[in-house]
Amino acid sequence: SLIVLRTHIGTPSPSLTDDPEAHGLAFDAERGRIYTADSPTRTVLVADYAPETGRRGTPRVFFEYGDLPGKPDGACLDAAGKERLAAIDVELTKATLLFSQTVLDATNDFEIVVPDQELLAGLPTSALEAARQSAREHEHDGFRFSLHAPSYVPLLTYADNRELREKMYRAVISRASVGTHNNQERAAQILALRAEKAALLGYENFGDLVLEDRMAKTAAAAKEFIQELRNKTQSAFEEERAELQAFREELEGADTAPIEAWDVAYYAEKLRKQRYNFDSEQLRPYSSF
Repeated sequence: SLIVLRTHIGTPSPSLTDDPEAHGLAFDAERGRIYTADSPTRTVLVADYAPETGRRGTPRVFFEYGDLPGKPDGACLDAAGKERLAAIDVELTKATLLFSQTVLDATNDFEIVVPDQELLAGLPTSALEAARQSAREHEHDGFRFSLHAPSYVPLLTYADNRELREKMYRAVISRASVGTHNNQERAAQILALRAEKAALLGYENFGDLVLEDRMAKTAAAAKEFIQELRNKTQSAFEEERAELQAFREELEGADTAPIEAWDVAYYAEKLRKQRYNFDSEQLRPYSSF
């Protein structure tokens, strides 16, 4: 059995067209195709074939394939393996769908209602009006903020209230992982199913399976790329973090607390505005769509 991995459009290599028999010839009478395999790269030439003349037509489509048990579609698995693979795919489909639905439910159910506008100092008028409208729609007094980006991003960017920023930030990063809408067990289930699928198909891990026909090729190569990127950007990150901390100390004194994750957007916006006369809010009317 042959498992198609990639499709190529173009001219086949001379080694295939000049002497196909040397590479092993197979004819599919039912489909009217002739196949020549170039081992060990396992490149297959597919061409029109006329049985009455014995001539090959113009090559049109080429496939890279492998005949090892571990290939993405599982065509070379035995009956039990194919049955288990199908069951895994069904379980993964259900689990990932439920995962996404839980994230959506967690997003829609969370809210922070602030009764007093004084607690929202720093927020632009547009953000206040949107929060007030959201409160009305949900039958609340005051201002309502949710886990939808148009709601929480202005709060993290402009709100002077650090406690409120922290509360919102922690809600964002823990979405669907605590409380009623909790995906932690389902995430573990998905990881286990992916690992089992990869092993069944002959891969070391799920990353190798999904990356085989992509640029990275392997999970190890992808991790290496990420690490290399981190190594090259770490120094710039540290410099910018130090600059932001120094800026905060200029505003609030040398004994101010270290910058935390919920402070970054807030002080970065202030820094841009003070040093570069750049105000993100002024661009909002031009990006409303």
